[in-house]
Amino acid sequence: MLVLTISGRQAPQGARLVASMISGVLRSCAREALADERIDLADAAALCESVLYAALRGVDPDLIAAIG
Repeated sequence: MLVLTISGRQAPQGARLVASMISGVLRSCAREALADERIDLADAAALCESVLYAALRGVDPDLIAAIG
């Protein structure tokens, strides 16, 4: 839903693909943060959120719509 809202397009398949990309990136980041006890988890979560919103703002909505 977040992807559809930010993109302004009604393209559920495209949004699902973007959500899958985001999930993979965040899962990898979480794994790295948990593996290193020097990383503050609250800071890591804030960084992930920042990257997520920046990425979504930069996604071409026409490409999301092209997927469907």
